[in-house]
Amino acid sequence: MPSCATGQMTPGSACRALLVAILFSFVCLCPVSFADVLAPEQEEYLTVLLDEARERKLADSHVWHTLLHYEPRLLFPGVESLADDERFFNASNGKQEPFAELEATLRAFFDSGIEDEEHPQCRFIARYHWLREELHFDSSRLPEQKCDRFQEWFDAMAPERITLVFPASYMNNPASMYGHTFLRIDGAGQNERTRFLAYGASYSAFAGNDGGIAFALKGLFGGYFGTFALRPYYEQVKSYSDLESRDIWEYELSLSPEETRRAVKHLWELRDTKFVYYFFDENCAYHILSLLEFARPSLRLSDKYFWYAIPSDTVQGVARTPGLVDSIEYRPSLVTRLKHHFASFTDEELNLTKKLSNLSATVEDAEFLKLSEKNRAKVLEASAEYLNFLVLTGEYEESEGAEFARNLMLSRSSIPLGRQLGSIPTPAIRPEDGHAVARIGGGVGFERGRGVFSAFRYRPAYHDLLSPQQGYLPGAEISFGETEFRHYEEQNFE
Repeated sequence: MPSCATGQMTPGSACRALLVAILFSFVCLCPVSFADVLAPEQEEYLTVLLDEARERKLADSHVWHTLLHYEPRLLFPGVESLADDERFFNASNGKQEPFAELEATLRAFFDSGIEDEEHPQCRFIARYHWLREELHFDSSRLPEQKCDRFQEWFDAMAPERITLVFPASYMNNPASMYGHTFLRIDGAGQNERTRFLAYGASYSAFAGNDGGIAFALKGLFGGYFGTFALRPYYEQVKSYSDLESRDIWEYELSLSPEETRRAVKHLWELRDTKFVYYFFDENCAYHILSLLEFARPSLRLSDKYFWYAIPSDTVQGVARTPGLVDSIEYRPSLVTRLKHHFASFTDEELNLTKKLSNLSATVEDAEFLKLSEKNRAKVLEASAEYLNFLVLTGEYEESEGAEFARNLMLSRSSIPLGRQLGSIPTPAIRPEDGHAVARIGGGVGFERGRGVFSAFRYRPAYHDLLSPQQGYLPGAEISFGETEFRHYEEQNFE
């Protein structure tokens, strides 16, 4: 039976992962309601709380605006929440009115008539705990409700630390060409060997089966809704690292256990909330920053990304924030590992690896047996990894591939040597060390028949073949919105 100590899933831990995911999804179906009419003594205490909140200007505070995702309106005075789901608000005008939402939220906390439905103190638990800390609720006048569903979900996750995860670009999917970011919620007592048992919190759009022009236009102009989702980390590693061959970078943040718990409480509030999704600003990278900002209000990460927030750009912002990153880990993809191993193989070893993987050779063949014991071990290890790649790419059925891999590893275990394939070195240049995504340029030139011209160039994103390759996918070019203005002598601009 697999053991948790090896970082593999046990039946118990798999059930635990499923329980957290089910709870995260199931509670989305629970509506929120509260009484509009309070008892006189409740109304009196609500007035006291509102007076204090008004005096301290809590509705104008950075924390409240972060909790409700308020942003300054572009063409009109005031603010507006990025959330596009009426269930996220307690006031009918809460999307544009911070104080009205704060008042309606406090009023909802007094509701005592909810039985089967989720109480507002539990549905909006991050707001409840923050307002309780700020206003020092009198529990005899505002009783605290039991939040069994939240507590079960929270205890199963046991959040203690947060890691920002950055899977690199994936060129076969337009939605992933710019990379992706999500947060890994590390549980108490986990270590590097059991890290796969953590949970990943990500924000993504539901694009259905759209593709081509429809996908691009809807993504650019807000044609999709995005929501937060929670998945076991081992599933995400399998998806990004193995299926999509994306290297993964893990930035363990310096957030304390208490700050981590604050972020997770806010994640609970966001679990069923819809946001209009835009590829270049209100995307996975931007919304993930809001969780970090609520966890540690002194962070103003999103302020740096007004026009666009590209994942690699936000990783640079996080990594370059003094004191925010404790450590960085590199998790190479299966393809990266294979390329590294095969670079040191002879042609004979490469051919044998291919033959053993597709069963055109066996460990009894003279060609294999003439290798040294050390090289036989190396070829068998590489064959097992390559066979895994063939299964992932559909060359073999999973059940068929598992039987082949078992035979290879049985042969490998008969050789009394330690692992021969070395570890993958961490690249000297990390994603945060790469160049910034926007580029401004200028110059002069000469065009036959038109004469001398001066030029101004601007590219908002992202990377081209003439840019430094370090920190980006080698050999890949993605250029968006690149524009050049020229002025020829005695002619207008073009």
